Amino acid sequence: MTTDATIGKARDTLNSSWYGFMADRNLSTAFPDWRTDTAGDGTPLLSGRVSGRGAAHAVAQFIRLGKIGLPVDGDTRPSIDYDTPGRVAYVWRFYGVWVELWHPDGAVQDVVDVPPSSVPETPAPAPVKAAEPVLSAPVPRRSLISRASGRLPYTRRNKTPKETTTR
Repeated sequence: MTTDATIGKARDTLNSSWYGFMADRNLSTAFPDWRTDTAGDGTPLLSGRVSGRGAAHAVAQFIRLGKIGLPVDGDTRPSIDYDTPGRVAYVWRFYGVWVELWHPDGAVQDVVDVPPSSVPETPAPAPVKAAEPVLSAPVPRRSLISRASGRLPYTRRNKTPKETTTR
């Protein structure tokens, strides 16, 4: 059975990995708030909630780019879990302990009691008509032979002074 020392070792390893990852990538998301619980199969569960600005990005990058090893036989790679409404979790087995690192789902908003506003609502702006494209006059086409290149001193019709002299 897993002891408290193993849970502490898993938590300390994950904490140092998280700190190193956040410092390397210059992210400013809050540190996971770890809680210990028991999983459905009776093994210990270490659950960490990440909150703050960019929590979803930070957790996804930590799982994808972080160096989470498999130090003990029976450990598993992280997998995503949407079972609990209102949160996105990554679950894996680490040092024989189930680890759940999660963040609140961005689609679910917390309901806050706010007194009604005394400011009247402004009417919606009128829809803007799209401008119609303006057609320009066709570009006149000239023969390529009649125009001299900027690099050449004469056109094809004129002969160079060297060609006009006779011996």
